[in-house]
Amino acid sequence: MAEMMAYAAAVGSALAQREAGAVGFVGCAADATARFFGQEKGLGTMPHALIGYAGSTVRAAEMFREVFPNEPMTVLIDYFGHEISDALAVARRFPDLAAAGRLSVRMDTPGGRYCEGLDPARSYEVIERHAPQSIRGYRTEEELRYLVEMFGSLYDPAERWQAVRELKALQDSLGEFQDAEVQLAEIHAFATEMLADHSAPAATLLAMGEIAAGLAHRQRKARNDFDGRFAAFASPASQQRLAGLARTGAA
Repeated sequence: MAEMMAYAAAVGSALAQREAGAVGFVGCAADATARFFGQEKGLGTMPHALIGYAGSTVRAAEMFREVFPNEPMTVLIDYFGHEISDALAVARRFPDLAAAGRLSVRMDTPGGRYCEGLDPARSYEVIERHAPQSIRGYRTEEELRYLVEMFGSLYDPAERWQAVRELKALQDSLGEFQDAEVQLAEIHAFATEMLADHSAPAATLLAMGEIAAGLAHRQRKARNDFDGRFAAFASPASQQRLAGLARTGAA
């Protein structure tokens, strides 16, 4: 999942750089996915726990700076859900670092919410107002699939069928992975609660472990399937097919 997220961020960042002149993402925290951003290693960051302990993002940055005064600083800005406000507050607190390019911010916003309390509709409104060129194309593979299906009569039937087939396969892999991820999180939460309360017999915990192992196996399979399906979707033939469909739809 981390690899898919990093790749998606890199692709979206490249589009924003190309279409809107944005700086975009410059790296990630993990060495394994640093290559997506042209880096050899991940960029340092701070743990969520430090910000919770400090009580504010700015204070956490100050504490980090006190301990590592000579290091570039990457500040986690999503702990309180004030990604934009806290990023600006940190930049104002450390203007010299920001001016020297030694201050960066890391976003780890969960999928359950959007940046600075936005929802999907308001997020698109902000982008539409300030950088409309960055969202003129389709927004997700799911949306592209439904657009192709909805306006199917405009396209060559064979080309449309193949495009929808590839998009559906991609969605199925992502959906399978995410479903297993949600179920694993719930099982882990239940197990942690039961262990804390000493309320579960050993047999129950063992059974939960077996279920978790099965879900992990499903995730690995979905991840492996995704590699092949994404390769098919990203192949020159597939991209040429989608470009042809777009030209036909616009004609």
